[in-house]
Amino acid sequence: MYHCETLESHHKDLVHDVSFNWYGNRLATCSSDQSVKIWEWNTDQQSWDCSASWKAHSGSVWKVNWAHPEFGNLIATCSFDRTAAVWEEMPGDSFLLSGTGAPPPSSHGNPNLRTEGDAPAQSHWVKKVTMVDSRTSVTDVKFAPKILGLILATCSADGTLRIYEASDVMNLTNWTLQHEIHTKLPSSSDDATTKGGKVFIYEYHEPSRRWENIETLTSVSDPVHDMAFSPNVGRSFSILGITSKELKIVTLKPKNRDALLSDNPNISERTPFESKYEVKLAGSFNDHKSTVWRICWNFTATILATSGDDGNVRLWKCNYKDNWHCVATLKGDGQSASIRNHPNMTLLKDQSFNNSGMGLNKANANTNANASSFTSGMWK
Repeated sequence: MYHCETLESHHKDLVHDVSFNWYGNRLATCSSDQSVKIWEWNTDQQSWDCSASWKAHSGSVWKVNWAHPEFGNLIATCSFDRTAAVWEEMPGDSFLLSGTGAPPPSSHGNPNLRTEGDAPAQSHWVKKVTMVDSRTSVTDVKFAPKILGLILATCSADGTLRIYEASDVMNLTNWTLQHEIHTKLPSSSDDATTKGGKVFIYEYHEPSRRWENIETLTSVSDPVHDMAFSPNVGRSFSILGITSKELKIVTLKPKNRDALLSDNPNISERTPFESKYEVKLAGSFNDHKSTVWRICWNFTATILATSGDDGNVRLWKCNYKDNWHCVATLKGDGQSASIRNHPNMTLLKDQSFNNSGMGLNKANANTNANASSFTSGMWK
């Protein structure tokens, strides 16, 4: 059974992003009201309680992302004010400090929200660092997988991708700009009339210690709103989901050395293996019949979720023939949910979705969230 619940966020403007932590028991929201809110799941009341709320930037906050819990309770935010910031949760109830999280100013009759007259919050959030290298709006921010260390990537409206690394995980005030990648197209990436591919895939080249553009997906020519690689669960290839006017699923399979030599006979046998991929469009779907804004994978990389302007969340699954199908449509209003049965396909319940995909979108993509509430759903 699919259960849908509407949570009154009490943001004063449009909610742009919602991000779960690694365990799925906390979530963060950000809004054009320049604030960030932290929510915790109350197992006793079976509800989401707002534990912190604070002004994070001097402009609209586009994205929020959690770091792996191995590094502590950290979130990163980015904003129209041309900055990105890293925040750390500190134990205690001293939330009256400048720039820290505090309970919302008013519960508006909701007992799940703390007010200034109630008990203080269990913790507060402190800004550890502000990245000020961008000269335009910072539209996305992502932490890298924990195996790579405490690394943060940001992208700006001018098409610049920046990668930062914490010099010392015990001192989060020191971050070093390691790489700066300029991916700007000849004209605006939001311009639908721009010819050529809109998705670039980069790979880190250890000998040169730089990120190199290895593929450009010419099959994607519409403005890109979101994209995410599937989690690595033992596959020998990568799967990339892309949202634009429709959903596109792309597979990238490494070519073996024999195939590489047959395609490039001039390459010497002693030449080290170069990272080359066989790119294949696994599927292109317009089931939303409208713009597709968001995409995410579950942790086992078996189910893909998308949301669009039609107000629905659609779940996608691949069968043994590598054919993708929409297996469920979840209504945003919570009134109904349809399940599609396909041969040789089974929809798994209680699937946790991964909120830390590696895809970074250059477009300023805003979610279809109401200014004061958003809808969350779960399988039971």
